[in-house]
Amino acid sequence: MKLWNAQDGYLLATLQGHSKSVKAIAYSPDGATLASASDDNTVKLWKVKLKFDLNLDSAMAYALDWLRGYLIHNPNVSASDKRLLEI
Repeated sequence: MKLWNAQDGYLLATLQGHSKSVKAIAYSPDGATLASASDDNTVKLWKVKLKFDLNLDSAMAYALDWLRGYLIHNPNVSASDKRLLEI
């Protein structure tokens, strides 16, 4: 997984660890941790130090929407867990 600065196209970091495609990412509110979810059925947490501004509200909303969809549509998730992120 590669992290790029969207403003200038500079490669910030290359993170290796997933064996299949990364489908979603989310930053912690303090920007120090990045979570990535992959088709290899893993979620990885990465310690990162950002040198640019990040719209954390948008990133968090996207991550919650993705997780809500995952919980609802994954057949391996229990019925009670499917409702964890109901709004």
